[in-house]
Amino acid sequence: IMVAVRGNTYLYGTLRSYDQYGNIVLQDTVERVYYRQSYAEAARGLFLVRGQVISSMGRVDPQREHD
Repeated sequence: IMVAVRGNTYLYGTLRSYDQYGNIVLQDTVERVYYRQSYAEAARGLFLVRGQVISSMGRVDPQREHD
């Protein structure tokens, strides 16, 4: 899934768990930060995202991820 968090940061990973507060756990996470027309990526592994910082999230088609 793709998770948009505050700022220009997006997290891509496999959803492993969630709780009643909207916190989620992502596995094999990649953090992508956008600046103007480009972006940088960093591998983060297992990642806990607090529900308070999530702007939106959705499923990503791996075939079209870079479009």
